[in-house]
Amino acid sequence: MYHRIADPPHDPWGICVTADNFRSQLEFLASHRTVMSVDDLVAALDAREVPTRATAITFDDGYADNALIAKPLLESLEIPATFFLTTGLIGQNEGYWWDELADLILSGTGPAEVDISVGNVRLHASVPAQSELPPSLRNWRVDGEPPHDARQAAYASLWRKLAKLKPAHRAAAMQELRAHFGGPEAMPETHRDVRPMDWDMACTLTRQGSSVGGHARSHVPLDLMTSDDQREEISGSRSDIIAALDITPTGFAYPHGRYDRRAKKLVKEAGHSWAVSSRNQVIHPLFFDRFALPRVNVGDWTGQQLLVELASAGA
Repeated sequence: MYHRIADPPHDPWGICVTADNFRSQLEFLASHRTVMSVDDLVAALDAREVPTRATAITFDDGYADNALIAKPLLESLEIPATFFLTTGLIGQNEGYWWDELADLILSGTGPAEVDISVGNVRLHASVPAQSELPPSLRNWRVDGEPPHDARQAAYASLWRKLAKLKPAHRAAAMQELRAHFGGPEAMPETHRDVRPMDWDMACTLTRQGSSVGGHARSHVPLDLMTSDDQREEISGSRSDIIAALDITPTGFAYPHGRYDRRAKKLVKEAGHSWAVSSRNQVIHPLFFDRFALPRVNVGDWTGQQLLVELASAGA
C-alpha cells in the first residue's frame, strides 16, 4: 500500500516514499517477487492457485505524483499497479486537507490560539512561534510516538477531529484554521504544491496493465456515515470513474481503511469484485475475505529493506 512518491519536510502518517527508494523497491520486487495486478491476484486466490511470492501494488487517494512519478517508473519495469481515486477531489486546485493541516501547523512559524466549534465539534489548539523546523519533525509519526512539542500535539488532535467531520463542516473548519494559522501564504513555496491529480492524469494510469479503483468521494470514514451516505460515496465514486475514464472499476479501497458490514455490502452491490482495507498484514491464501483484503503499508525503505519487511510479515 502506497500513497505518495515524495520527499516532504514532514510525513506525520508515514505515507511518503522518495522516488529513489521507490525505484529501488520496484527493482527488487521485479527480481524477487511475482508481481501481478490485484485482479489477477484475486482470481488466483479464488482458484487456490496463488503464485509463489505473489505481490500486488496499490496506491490510495489519487495524488498527482502517482501519475507524474510513480506511473512512469512502473511502466519502465512493466509492473502493474492499482490506483484508488478519491473522486470528489480529482481536479481540485486545493490540496488534500490533511496535508494542508500539516503545513499550516507543523511548518508554520507564527503563534496561534484556536478555539472554535464546527459541526458540534470543538477544535482547540495553542501553539508557540517557531523560527525553524525541529530536527525531529521529518521522522515523527503520529501513530509511532508521542508528540515532541505543542505543534505536533495540536496537529494530531485536530486531525483526529477533522477526519470525522462531514465534508462541508470540514471545509468550514479548514477555512477557520487558515485564518488562525496564517493561511497558505505563511508556508514556504516548496510546501504548497501537493495536489490531487486531474482526470487527464488519471487517464494515463490505465495504460500498460495498471488499473483504477474507487476510494469514495470525500475520504470520510464510511463507518461514521448513514447507509444512504455510504451508498452515495461508494456508488458515486464508481460512477465518477466510469463517466470520466470510460472504464468500469473492479476494486475499492475503504477511506482510512475503515468499514463496517453495511459498507462491505454496498461495495459488493455497487458492482465491485473486491475491496482492500489498510490492515497491515499479508493475505492468507486460504482464509481471506475478498471484500476486506489486508495490505502491507510500505515505508520509505530501500528495496532490500522492503524485502526484509515482507519476509518479517510472512510474505
